[in-house]
Amino acid sequence: MNNDPWLLLFAHKYQQALKIYDAELRKTKHPDAGFLSSRATALLCLGKLQEALADFTRANELDTKEVKGSSAYLENIAIAQWLLGKKSEAIQTLRHSVEGILSGKITYADSAGGATQGLLLFYAALSIKDDLNYRYAVDYLQKLAKKSKIREWPGPLALLILNHPDAQDAIRREMDGKTLSQAMKSSKSDLFIRRQLCQWLFYEAVHEREQGNEGACMKRMRECRNLENPILEQEWYLAKNECEASASLR
Repeated sequence: MNNDPWLLLFAHKYQQALKIYDAELRKTKHPDAGFLSSRATALLCLGKLQEALADFTRANELDTKEVKGSSAYLENIAIAQWLLGKKSEAIQTLRHSVEGILSGKITYADSAGGATQGLLLFYAALSIKDDLNYRYAVDYLQKLAKKSKIREWPGPLALLILNHPDAQDAIRREMDGKTLSQAMKSSKSDLFIRRQLCQWLFYEAVHEREQGNEGACMKRMRECRNLENPILEQEWYLAKNECEASASLR
């Protein structure tokens, strides 16, 4: 484990992981997209956002060239931009991702057919009151909701955002029947549950914000942030950012 930087990341030994990535980077002239993305994740965990953005951008450029129909790291780029305060740029990156899925230019997406991109765009546009992209995200999610894939994760979270009457049942089916409180208990020892719970809590928070309930929104954001870092879920970093911003206003 001591020599595997990816495993070190999940053990939350971020600095050790980055040290190994940096040593490997010095040895190779042409790192691949997967390596750059993994190193960027370590940088993200350490809060080295500008460096993370650079690696995610390079990874996406390589991925786009090497795999037809893929732009696998656009969402990571957008999250790094958002955390750096480049919110308009982040929204444009997410919009580009959504447009790519709609046009068929991007064919690799999540199991729900691209719900991740739409959900992130919805959150970002809602949070800075970008009405045009908010509406675009809603329309996009409504289109996805008409397809059977919407029952696959994270599709049920799109149903939640759209106030679909079956949203909670669909979420619980994907969570093996667990309620939110049961999932929170299981998440302490189950990484898969923690990853899903992170997104569930985050979009519960976003849903509260959309309803005008900012206090309830921030309660869910704090619950999301207080989870052990699941590493791969962008929503955890966004929730952490929300909580830090809220604390700075007190």
